[in-house]
Amino acid sequence: MTERPTLDRTERLTLAVFVAFLATLAIVAIVDEPIGWLLWSAATIVLVGAVLIAVNRVSSAE
Repeated sequence: MTERPTLDRTERLTLAVFVAFLATLAIVAIVDEPIGWLLWSAATIVLVGAVLIAVNRVSSAE
C-alpha cells in the first residue's frame, strides 16, 4: 500500500491563503462595491505579508 504524501506547514498555509483568497474574492465580486474592493485588496496584502513573515521566521530558526 502506498503512503499518501502529507503537506508540510508552509504548504498548508499556502493552501489556506489560496482558499481564503478565492472565497473573499467571490464575496467581493458579488457585492461589487468600490470600498469592498479597496478593503479586500488591502486585507489581502496584509494577509499574504503576514504569512510570508511567519514562514520566513520559522525557516530561519531551523
